[in-house]
Parts: sequence; C-alpha cells; structure tokens
Amino acid sequence: MKLFLKIGLINSFFIIKKKNFYYIKYSMFFYKNTTFFKKIKQLSSQSRKFTISYKALLVINRCIKSSIFILETSYGILTHKEALKKHTGGFLLFYIS
Repeated sequence: MKLFLKIGLINSFFIIKKKNFYYIKYSMFFYKNTTFFKKIKQLSSQSRKFTISYKALLVINRCIKSSIFILETSYGILTHKEALKKHTGGFLLFYIS
C-alpha cells in the first residue's frame, strides 16, 4: 500500500483490526471522475512466479511507455524504474496501465 501511495495510485489508506482480521481501507486517486489507470493485472501468484532479469527490464522499459511494473526484489517491492536504477530484476507482481 505504501508503494501504491508513493506512485499516486491511491490517495490514502489505513488499516483496521477487528477481532483476528485486518482490513485495509483506501481512497483511489481520481482525475475528472475517472482513475488515471485503465487496468491492474496480477502476474505472479503463489503457485506461479514470473521472474524478469535486469536486461529484460531494459528492453521492456522502451516498450511500455507510461505503464508500471511492480516487482519483488532483494531490495523489497519496487517499481520497474526503481529496479532499473538499482540494476536488479525480480518477481513480477503487477502490471498497471
């Protein structure tokens, strides 16, 4: 959620604990009554993990324009631009376009 807040996907969030469950309440970022993104697609799951190398990220970065990949790396959860700055690859989690 902190990463979504950082890249502007959401305005704010807070965590609610009721009994043994945690709930996340968030507010989306809207511009002229629409969200700034069209879709969010989950790429990896527990049963299937897709990895991407640093070199593949360099190639994909030229093609995706304003879209964002969210990766799980050894540095934590990063956007593809942050992963490129740190010269690392990782597991692909989400694709936001």
